[in-house]
Amino acid sequence: GSFNGEDFIKQLGGKVKGLKSSEEVYFAYLLMKSAAKGQGKAARKVIEDALSTDSWPMLAALQAIQEGGDPSWVIPIYERLKAMIVMPAKDAQDQSPTLDSGFRKDLLEGNFLLAVGLFDALSETYPNMAPDEKRTHAVLDQMITMITLLDEYDYVRYFAAKCFAKIAGFKQPSDNRVWLKHYLLQREMKRLNKDGMPEDDGGTSRTRVKGPTFVGMPPIGKRIVICLDVSGSMEEEVSDEVKETRKKREGPITGDGKGKGGAEEKEKEKGHRERIDWAKIKTKLDLAKADFKLTLQDMSDDYYFNVVAYSTDSDLLDPKKTGFVRATEANKAHFIKLVEDVETQYMTNIHGALMDALRITSDGADLGEDEDPSTSSRALLTGANTIFFLTDGYGTWSDDSVNKKRDKRISNSTKPSVGDGAFIYREDIIMDFVRLNKFRKVIVNTVGIGNHDRWLMFDMAKQSGGQYIDLSGKKPLNEKNRKDD
Repeated sequence: GSFNGEDFIKQLGGKVKGLKSSEEVYFAYLLMKSAAKGQGKAARKVIEDALSTDSWPMLAALQAIQEGGDPSWVIPIYERLKAMIVMPAKDAQDQSPTLDSGFRKDLLEGNFLLAVGLFDALSETYPNMAPDEKRTHAVLDQMITMITLLDEYDYVRYFAAKCFAKIAGFKQPSDNRVWLKHYLLQREMKRLNKDGMPEDDGGTSRTRVKGPTFVGMPPIGKRIVICLDVSGSMEEEVSDEVKETRKKREGPITGDGKGKGGAEEKEKEKGHRERIDWAKIKTKLDLAKADFKLTLQDMSDDYYFNVVAYSTDSDLLDPKKTGFVRATEANKAHFIKLVEDVETQYMTNIHGALMDALRITSDGADLGEDEDPSTSSRALLTGANTIFFLTDGYGTWSDDSVNKKRDKRISNSTKPSVGDGAFIYREDIIMDFVRLNKFRKVIVNTVGIGNHDRWLMFDMAKQSGGQYIDLSGKKPLNEKNRKDD
């Protein structure tokens, strides 16, 4: 028979409680999204019960809360954070938090995505609360302790820092240590100076970043996938404009090489990394290879990586090395040699490369075709933290393509030139990427060389919290006035 709204909500709560596998997390999220909009006690209890599970229903509930932005969830979320990362007492003689051993390592390592979900949900709900400077100071002080305690978990710490920046009301810089110290100094003076916070300059500052970078962008976390476009157009000559834009991101050069400081600073820079030999950079592929080499050279052996090479087809650069590969000197040399010898093909399978990158896991066996990388527990817990994605073109092929069809992006085109698959165009790729990454929370940093789909690379980076580097030589994109270029 029929049932009223409350009966439905109770049944909904029962279904949510019964969800035990990660494969059901998306279904749980859809149910939770409906419950999060409910105003009654029964609907709220569904969410509260999910938040108490320490498992997949909690992850689904946090995503629903994050998208809803309801500030009434701030206190429950914050209490769960404090339960996951126990807050130590502050020293009475010091304005900065003191640290003790109250760190819930067991919870964090059991499912780090719960901590990420808590920080993301807090960042979207707290700003909707009524302003209260005293309360905000207290929350930020405790969050500094959380961020400090998370020192060994830089992937989770990134989301904590992003949440901190959102609550404090300023733009998050590339290196959160800068504004963290600045904030502590301001708190010692009993004030929060928002205007004094340094802002991210998009990565163009010539400040040295420790560890590996790709085109100047540091990874978040230790598991990294690099996707390299090896389509035929990568063999085209790289323009002087692109070279000049890239040189600005090459790294710090201080001193003039003459007199005091110059020679010493250049020697330090030489020791930091091998510079790009621009005399050898003739094609877009040459530039991609050079950046790839620098990235691997800067990886210490506590990083793990793999490489996807894509054109018409997409596959691991070395199909025999599945899973993440430890960044030993031997492994790095092996992959650098493979990239040096890579052969280009014709089409550009952007969606296929994304799927391959998301299928890589730490257990040595990548996901099969029948496993969904958006909800597989192996992918969620041992997949990539950061993907570096480089292309020089537009999507023209996908894994489900069989034949060619006319490209609708070219108004006067009559000749079949792109695949007939479902994931060729920007809007289709982005829609599926958002679905795939809803719970994965992979940071995707994108690089576009020459004439490429700039809005696609921009959107992939923005949707994931990553950065986009535009090496097209064109005027910067204007997000307030989006136009195809």
